[in-house]
Amino acid sequence: MKLLKREPNSFRWRGLLQAAHQRIGDAYRERKDYPAAAREFDEYLKAANETASMLPGNGSALYEVSNAYQKIGDALREAGKLDEALKAYRESLRIAIEINNLSFWNGAWKKILAMDHQRIGMVLGMQGEEQGARDAFQKCLDVPVNKFAWSPRTLWPPDVTDFCRKAIVELYTKPAR
Repeated sequence: MKLLKREPNSFRWRGLLQAAHQRIGDAYRERKDYPAAAREFDEYLKAANETASMLPGNGSALYEVSNAYQKIGDALREAGKLDEALKAYRESLRIAIEINNLSFWNGAWKKILAMDHQRIGMVLGMQGEEQGARDAFQKCLDVPVNKFAWSPRTLWPPDVTDFCRKAIVELYTKPAR
């Protein structure tokens, strides 16, 4: 934080601060301390939005905003706040679509786009909206993603394509209620 105060326009210091909030939030989420995780992810989002506002149209800065929304959604989903999680995932998706429409291919951007569809499918499935879940998982499959973990921010699921494929199979083989 002190470095960022001395050099407020340093993209590197801003990125380190964002990554710190993201990783601390993930640690809290792993401990099932969802309120603390949400606070850290909110700080991550605040820092990411501030950076993105300084660098309009910068895909890397927008990626951080998208990822922060996705992390907020993860904490909310795991806390059982499905409507709020869905809202966060849809905001992440909106931004992921925007950065994926930029003029060059980026593996991390493709993966976050697929992961947004995957997360939306998970929540819709949890809410009993099976057709919506299938549609979201299919959209996940439609995104070409390399299994390589592009960033520590996107480690789960390790193979988003395989996750979505299995989810679709499970939804289609599920007995009728």
